[in-house]
Amino acid sequence: MRVLIVEDDAAVRSFLCRVMCLLLPHAQVISAIDGNQGLLEFLAEPFDLVISDNRMPNMSGLELLTTLREYSSVPFVMISAEVATEYRALQAGASAYLAKPLSINELRTVVRHVMATSFDYTSRV
Repeated sequence: MRVLIVEDDAAVRSFLCRVMCLLLPHAQVISAIDGNQGLLEFLAEPFDLVISDNRMPNMSGLELLTTLREYSSVPFVMISAEVATEYRALQAGASAYLAKPLSINELRTVVRHVMATSFDYTSRV
C-alpha cells in the first residue's frame, strides 16, 4: 500500500507521516510539500490513499483533488482549518474531510472508513 501526504507545514507533514506509519505499518508513506509536487508523485506511481491539506502555495488541495479526479478515484482525505472547505472538498470528490487540528483517533477512524468503503479506485474515473 502507498500513501501520499500533501502538506506544506513541515511539522504537520511530519506528524501525518508518523501517524500513518503507525496506523499502516506496511505502507509506503511518501510526502509532498504542495499540490504540484503531490501531483507529480501521483502521476509517477499511483497511490492507494491521498491525504492533503487544502491551503498550500502553488496548488491547493482542492486543485490537486480536481486534477486527480481526471485520472483516478483514489480515496482522498482533505484536511483544513477552514470550515468552508469541507463542502467544496466533498463536492469535488473527496472521500472524507477532517478539520484541523485533528487527532490521531479522528485520522484512524476516517482512514479505516475510507479504505473499507473504497471500491476499485485504480481504474480511471
